[in-house]
Amino acid sequence: MIQASFFDCDEIRMGSPYQIYQIERIGEWFPLHLMGRDDWVKFEGHNRDGRYFALAFWETVNNEPWHSVVLIDSAKRCDSSSERLQGCCESLQFELEKLQWGPYPGLG
Repeated sequence: MIQASFFDCDEIRMGSPYQIYQIERIGEWFPLHLMGRDDWVKFEGHNRDGRYFALAFWETVNNEPWHSVVLIDSAKRCDSSSERLQGCCESLQFELEKLQWGPYPGLG
């Protein structure tokens, strides 16, 4: 199962109660192009069998908060990213094998 360890915490401005982090992988494989980013929010989710792993990262566009969700498929060793979503990511989880996320403060 893919996992990430969050480190090097920093403040997100713009009123978010969350911080941003860098990540390092735990496990045998992780998409290398995702390493080195310093804008991950500390939310992650796995589906039941551990094949899919989801993370979210923070972005600022025109001084407005946005985030994107990354879904990693450990069986196919590939990943995909969502479109940019308005607000800060407040939750990230799988429910009935469907990825759910919520923006703060209820935007999106």
